[in-house]
Amino acid sequence: MLGLLAACGSDQTSGSKSGEKSIVVGAAMPVFDDKWLSYLYDGIKEYDSEHDNVKVKMVDAKNDAGKQFSQVETFIVQQVDVILINPVETDAVGPMVDAANEADIPVVIVNRMPDEEVMKKIYAYVGSESIEAGTIQMEKVVELLGGKGNVAILNGTLGQESVVNRTKGNKDVLKKTQT
Repeated sequence: MLGLLAACGSDQTSGSKSGEKSIVVGAAMPVFDDKWLSYLYDGIKEYDSEHDNVKVKMVDAKNDAGKQFSQVETFIVQQVDVILINPVETDAVGPMVDAANEADIPVVIVNRMPDEEVMKKIYAYVGSESIEAGTIQMEKVVELLGGKGNVAILNGTLGQESVVNRTKGNKDVLKKTQT
């Protein structure tokens, strides 16, 4: 994923050993104490540590969309080369993208897909299509259960795009198997 960010880099060179162009990534994350997201954070940190020409500034919004917007504004003032956003709330990411676009800073959205209008304004989206992911999940559950049995759906943070749409994909499969 961060390799994709290199395409967004600046034309400035920094003190990297190889004289390569340097890229500063502002990474606005929703919350640091989420187990699944910790794998994403670890991967970003590992990439950063292995590449002298990449500097990642990662911040924790503590699941507060207003705080995340403020953090994105700080990245804009700092003139980072690219902003990576894993939105606290997909409905709140539009103004963040607009502000970055006004500053000519590319935005990459990760994991939580925003609406179609926001998708048109970003450099890239890295993540799954949530309805399809939910469909694949439940098709496998149905297969493993032989089409019989009871199923409980466990949700993450209510209201998140991925939770809503993966659950929709799950339920669509269940409807088909009940007929």
